[in-house]
Amino acid sequence: MASKLAVEPVALTDLAKGLQRVDRFADVLAALQRGESGAVDGAWGSACALVAAALMGPCSGKLIVVLPRTGDLDEFSDDLSSFSGHPPLIFPAWESPFQEQNVSDVVWGARLRVLKALANPKAPKVVVTSIQALLQPVPSQRELAERTRPLRVGDELDLDAFLGWLVDHGFERVTGIERPGEFSLHGGILDLFPPDAADPLRIEFFGDEIESIRVFDVETQRTVQTLERAELTLVAPPVPLSRLGDAAGRPDGDGGPPGASGSQPAPGGHFLDSLPRGSWIILTEPFELREEGRQYLSRLDDSRGFFSVAATLERCTKWPTVTVAGINADSFETACHLPIEAVDRMTGPRSEVLHELAACVDCDERVLLACHNEAERQRLSELLKETDPAFAERVTLCLGHVSRGFRIVAERLVVL
Repeated sequence: MASKLAVEPVALTDLAKGLQRVDRFADVLAALQRGESGAVDGAWGSACALVAAALMGPCSGKLIVVLPRTGDLDEFSDDLSSFSGHPPLIFPAWESPFQEQNVSDVVWGARLRVLKALANPKAPKVVVTSIQALLQPVPSQRELAERTRPLRVGDELDLDAFLGWLVDHGFERVTGIERPGEFSLHGGILDLFPPDAADPLRIEFFGDEIESIRVFDVETQRTVQTLERAELTLVAPPVPLSRLGDAAGRPDGDGGPPGASGSQPAPGGHFLDSLPRGSWIILTEPFELREEGRQYLSRLDDSRGFFSVAATLERCTKWPTVTVAGINADSFETACHLPIEAVDRMTGPRSEVLHELAACVDCDERVLLACHNEAERQRLSELLKETDPAFAERVTLCLGHVSRGFRIVAERLVVL
């Protein structure tokens, strides 16, 4: 199948399966599987997320998608989830570098959650992140392992010593927990909210023995899940060298003055150094990645302790890497040009949008229209039939999210 992406798609996931069969895309996929790199262009609109969805299955490790802007993470992740059928992990960046420096910091909790998931083959395969997030240092996998304490049903635990350990690592004792970094003790029941957890733990004791471990909902207090084992990782985010002062020293490296495109080596490790074997990296819009990364470093009062853009991109080359863009620069790597065009966003009342849509779609084109929920799909179906019954025959309504529409030229298909 040299030019077609899919045949009669009825769901967004059909598009990713069809893309894998395109000749040149299959060549890029084969290059990645050989440990080489590739390039894909023509990825307009949300087609970049479609490319990531098509690469997700064949990748044996983690698939890391790097975006130029942090503000695009949620939208891209929603698109990717719709095309792949699986929600990705999001590895965020601090907007103001490491401003919290405590276990209740939401951004740090999210970063820690992803770092732990890298070593877990059962965790989601895809991680969506930004160039800014990769410039910020992280603890190494070795440090995470050293700072992780297992809790098992049936184990004996010195509760006083354990509570002291929590306090020493920044936990706050409260009467009722509400957010990460808090714990409370009532009789033989200990509630604690790990920094990387979505929900807190309730640990019941019989004497010094752990009798049960449950995940519970803060609002309802109802049990979400019963566990035989839990892990508590308490490690602080790496502190920028500018916070440590000159006494910390200024190590050599890919440096440069504060605000330059280079920066001193970070006091922590690099996120990419923690990837498991078989991982691939997608660099979206490479030119924008470089520019956004350099602008981020230039806005810092002191960039010591951060990785440079050059050092980060160099680390990417240690892994099979594919660049994905609307227009790619000439490359000696295995390349694929997607037969895709951008489609402008449509806004306004639904009835007017449907008229606009019908006007911009050619008479021989079909439309795959994503709806956020079943109620919206039902209402749009009714509006389509009322507005233009003939056009409605060429529209397939599916559930999902497409933030920026695109046209698959070879398929005569518009995806919105």
